Amino acid sequence: MVVCELLRLHHKLSLEEAQSLLDKLATREIPDVWQFGDTKRVLRQGINKSDQTLLLLYGEIDAVPVETLCEWVEASTLNNFKIQVIKKLHDARFIECDPETQMVILTPRGEKEVDTRLLKS
Repeated sequence: MVVCELLRLHHKLSLEEAQSLLDKLATREIPDVWQFGDTKRVLRQGINKSDQTLLLLYGEIDAVPVETLCEWVEASTLNNFKIQVIKKLHDARFIECDPETQMVILTPRGEKEVDTRLLKS
């Protein structure tokens, strides 16, 4: 409960939001994502860049810059990544991308997609 309260105060969240976030942190296992320093990679072979993006965001608490996601999935160009991946995931409501800050976060619908489809594979 102490961790929940610290999280709530630090991020200015409601008690319910803080508890939900803490629950997610405690239960998420993403065996296909590997991290080395600031670089993350999806190790599963044959997975498209959209699914890689969802898996990578699934393990993040805060929003991630589009440019960072582009680097993590090793997309050819940032512009193509925005059009072919970010826009499509945003339109499907799997992610939310702030057009001004270019920060991306997984939506509850995206979390469910990862839980039901990508982590079951």
